[in-house]
Amino acid sequence: MIPINLNPLQGIDIGNVGSINFGQSKLRGSQKDRSNRELLTENNAGEIDDTDADHCYAFVNISVGIWREMSEKDVEDLLMSARFY
Repeated sequence: MIPINLNPLQGIDIGNVGSINFGQSKLRGSQKDRSNRELLTENNAGEIDDTDADHCYAFVNISVGIWREMSEKDVEDLLMSARFY
């Protein structure tokens, strides 16, 4: 088991990885510019369930999913409706 310690208002300390301050990334080089979706797609090496695309992607082979409540389009629509309210 890898120990994970949360340091409130500072960051997180993960065994075998090191400390990560809030707002900091451990990705290096070209990985910094890649999205989580691109990295997961590469490592999944198989089918991606995107039936709820923009809100949810399931990477079936590695049993990982990404979900978000609102997409960029949802936010734009919300802002447009607020302007005309």
